[in-house]
Amino acid sequence: MLAFFYLAAMTYFGDCVCRYFYRFVSVQHRIATSFLVGLLLSTWITYLGALAFSCFRQPLIMGNIVFFLIFVLAAFKLRKRPVSNYLETFRLRAVGSALWDWIFIGAYAVLACWLMFATLNFKGGAFHITFRAWTDFGANLSLAQSFVLGHNFPSEHPFFPGETIRYHFLFWFQAGNLEFLGLNLVWGVNLLSIASLLALLILIMAFTEILFNSRVVSRIAASLFFFSTSFSYIPFLRSQQSFQGAIDAILHSTQFLPSGYPFRGEDWGVLTASLFANQRHLISAIGFLLVVLIFLVDRYQFSKPEVNPGPSLTEEGEISSKTDGDAQIRGVPSRESFRRPLVAFIFSGVLIGALPYWNSAVFVSALVVLMSILFLFPYRLFSAILIATAIVVGLPQVLLLRSGTAGTESLFYWGYTIAEPTVALVLKYLGWTFGLKWILILIALIFLSGFHRRLFLAFSSLLPVVFLFRLSTDVFNNHKLLNVWSIFAGIYAAYALWR
Repeated sequence: MLAFFYLAAMTYFGDCVCRYFYRFVSVQHRIATSFLVGLLLSTWITYLGALAFSCFRQPLIMGNIVFFLIFVLAAFKLRKRPVSNYLETFRLRAVGSALWDWIFIGAYAVLACWLMFATLNFKGGAFHITFRAWTDFGANLSLAQSFVLGHNFPSEHPFFPGETIRYHFLFWFQAGNLEFLGLNLVWGVNLLSIASLLALLILIMAFTEILFNSRVVSRIAASLFFFSTSFSYIPFLRSQQSFQGAIDAILHSTQFLPSGYPFRGEDWGVLTASLFANQRHLISAIGFLLVVLIFLVDRYQFSKPEVNPGPSLTEEGEISSKTDGDAQIRGVPSRESFRRPLVAFIFSGVLIGALPYWNSAVFVSALVVLMSILFLFPYRLFSAILIATAIVVGLPQVLLLRSGTAGTESLFYWGYTIAEPTVALVLKYLGWTFGLKWILILIALIFLSGFHRRLFLAFSSLLPVVFLFRLSTDVFNNHKLLNVWSIFAGIYAAYALWR
């Protein structure tokens, strides 16, 4: 089937490009990165190809032909990566069992399949959508089919004809393209979602392993993705008459636990893993951000190996500790080798710049975190080039997305969804909402190095943005920045749990 051939070609295309710029912690990391980068680039190429041939009766035919031509060109021209000390070395992996890595990834795959098909399915000629997700899927499935059954080039939202689209639509375009290539629409959406979620969890594992040199911590961090640490469990459990009653209440619950706050959306589960079952394009968007962050941290550790808490290098440049059979590093990283990869930073900037039409909230999150890294870490010239590239590529998309915004809403907005906000109330809200994570983060920061503390500070720069700015017409959408921060918080919480 053409759809499966497209997915395979997309992933191989991503691998051809990624190995030209990045190195990998593991084979799982390489596959996940290749899939996500291939997904982003192939979607843009296919969409722009279809847009360029919008005069045709079916532009998607030409869009796919354009992608396959570029894929063939990349397969032949990008097979060899440039000579670079960085790319010609392999990271020394933390000691651990590859079998346990695969067991956890297999469990994540099963859970991802259940989560996606339990919230969106197609049976008996009808869509089956979970109750709280019908508003998301109702609009987005229509959008996906507008590219297949309609002639939506230049693109408009099917519910608002005549207006240029002002919604991050590329994920849904790709789902529609897979339907055009032969897949059922629901299967197209779910396959992209399952693979994206699995890739995201693998990248969380890779990022955690790079940060803390521990495979066990990496597995805990990926597992914490599925767990909320809100203190709202406390009043729920106190209200139960017995242990058995609590178990029965949990098993038969059909609603999210109320947070105890009367603010908008507090009983919608937007800060739980269920959000990712509804906001499918958010999963892969966070994955794109992690691809770039893994690259940045790995490059920094390569140039300054003393920030890596893992095995040390001898004076001769060889690993002084035993390994578990994974790759060995030979040769001391030099400052000169770090000055050469300008093109990799530019490419990483292009990936971030391609985000607004995929998920604009993650684009904003990426810029906030990267700007913080610019000020908190050395090698500011390369970071500035990455950020400048992202802005140059992404700003036109942002302007088009916001050009139809009605009214003159101010960018500054204090309080997020909190009624009558005060600094004390905001801090109390954050403390209650993320509960146990804060305790674990504090423990982690006590034991970790200054490098790790500064990196966490860069991630936490997302929090003031949530409560000080209106990033869209509906300030409630700021919660997506909290979802991004929660993933990074879980990585540090995992370290504290294992410590």
